[in-house]
Amino acid sequence: MNDIGHIGESRSSHPIAPDKRYPRHKHQGRANRQLEDAVDVSALARLLSQLESLPDIRLEKVSQVRAAIERGNYETTGKIDITIDRLVQELGG
Repeated sequence: MNDIGHIGESRSSHPIAPDKRYPRHKHQGRANRQLEDAVDVSALARLLSQLESLPDIRLEKVSQVRAAIERGNYETTGKIDITIDRLVQELGG
């Protein structure tokens, strides 16, 4: 272990060159290009963002409508319009 020098003591008379197999910086050689940050938002993230803006679901109302559909007595304006049109046709209108 006598060949270990003191701190600051150099045994080499020529400078050590960096190993070219391992670049010091990944952007080395791109000095003319300006680097900028970017964010890539996935389709799922956009969908989740849209879901946050939707109004709250009224579960009680949804349950009532489902039950009416199952019973066969759920009426919509479309169904009422069809019924009125058929009635008018039957009456000769």
